[in-house]
Amino acid sequence: MNKWVAIGLLVCVLGYCSRSPQRIDKTAVQAEQHSNGGECDAVCLQAKALRAEAIQAEDEGDAEKALRLNQEFAQLDPNNPAVENTVAGLQGTLGRYEEEIAWAKRALQSNPRYEQAYINWGNALLAQKQYAKAKERFSQALAINPQS
Repeated sequence: MNKWVAIGLLVCVLGYCSRSPQRIDKTAVQAEQHSNGGECDAVCLQAKALRAEAIQAEDEGDAEKALRLNQEFAQLDPNNPAVENTVAGLQGTLGRYEEEIAWAKRALQSNPRYEQAYINWGNALLAQKQYAKAKERFSQALAINPQS
């Protein structure tokens, strides 16, 4: 067995190869900053509705719908690495590895220390059998957070 294949398999065993995208948590929703005096404005309400619908679509196994909704969410809340990385993970779930890499890179432009984006990028490279490059991305995630 090629040593890079072995490393790739080890990485999968350690849990990095999960194809389920990381969900957007409540703290990641920067669109809520559009609120006035504690009230949520129209953009905030739309972002919350999209988030809820995207989570429901994902729970129901409809990755295409979840992807579309998260892309809309990303337009409302630009430069949010959690949203961008969720889109990356969904692209990977659908086997669109080049798009997964593009969205992971976008998340890293928003936050260069967003470790989950390196993991999605590594997953895409692993799926493309680019083991050495995948190892580099997983190593970058570990350098940011050794507990990840």
